[in-house]
Amino acid sequence: MKMSAVINFTDEEIIRQPPGVTGSSCNDLNFPGLSPTSSGSSEVESKPQTLKVYLRVRPFFKDELSDNEDQGCVVIEDNQVVKLHAPKGSATLKSSERGIGVSVHKFSFSQIFGHETSQNELFEGTVEGQVSDYLDGKNALIFSYGVTNAGKTYTIQGTAKEPGILPRVLDTTFQYIGQHQYGGMDLKPYLGNDAQCLGPEQVKQEKNARASIFASFREATVFHICAMHTNG
Repeated sequence: MKMSAVINFTDEEIIRQPPGVTGSSCNDLNFPGLSPTSSGSSEVESKPQTLKVYLRVRPFFKDELSDNEDQGCVVIEDNQVVKLHAPKGSATLKSSERGIGVSVHKFSFSQIFGHETSQNELFEGTVEGQVSDYLDGKNALIFSYGVTNAGKTYTIQGTAKEPGILPRVLDTTFQYIGQHQYGGMDLKPYLGNDAQCLGPEQVKQEKNARASIFASFREATVFHICAMHTNG
C-alpha cells in the first residue's frame, strides 16, 4: 500500500514553538522521506518509496504580516530541502549563540510546495498518480498533518472556487466510473465488499426511500433559503 502525507506549516508555527523546541523535533514523526540533513543536498533513494511526505508552506495572513510574524524562519532551498531558522529572541537562538545547539536545521521531503502553489498543482504533484493506482485496484492512504491553522482543511477540503484534494479525488473517481455505473436499482451494497440482488418489492422500497430522502433534502434547502431571506 502506498501512503502520502501532506504536511502543512508556515513561519508562524516556528515562531510560536515553546522555548527550547527546535526543528529537530520533526524527528519524532519518524516518517520515511522526512529527515534532517546536515548538507545542502538531499539524498533521495532511487528505489520506489512506499511512503512519500510532501511539505506545503502556506502564505501569511494580512494580520500576521501586520504583527511582523514573517521573520524568514522557513527558507525553501529547492524542491526537496527546507531550512528552518530559529526566531529572533527565541531560547533556541540564544542557546546557539552560547555554543549550545544550533539555530538552523535542514529537512528533506519527497517534494516541497511553496505558498504560490495552486490547489490543482498540489493535486497533480502529490496524489493524482495514487488515484490512478487506486482505480486500478491498489490500496492507498492520504492524510494531512500539521499544527492548528497550518492550512490542513484548505489543503484537503478547499473551497467552492478552489477545491482541495478530497473533492478532486472524488471528481476523478466518478469521472472514471461514469460509463461503468449500473443504472438499475436491483443491486444493493452488502457488508462493504459484496452486493445483494433485490426483488421487485425490495426495489420499490428502495425507490420510495430515495424519493423520501431527496424530498426532505429539498424541504431543508427551501427552509434554509426562506430563513436567509427572513433574516435579511
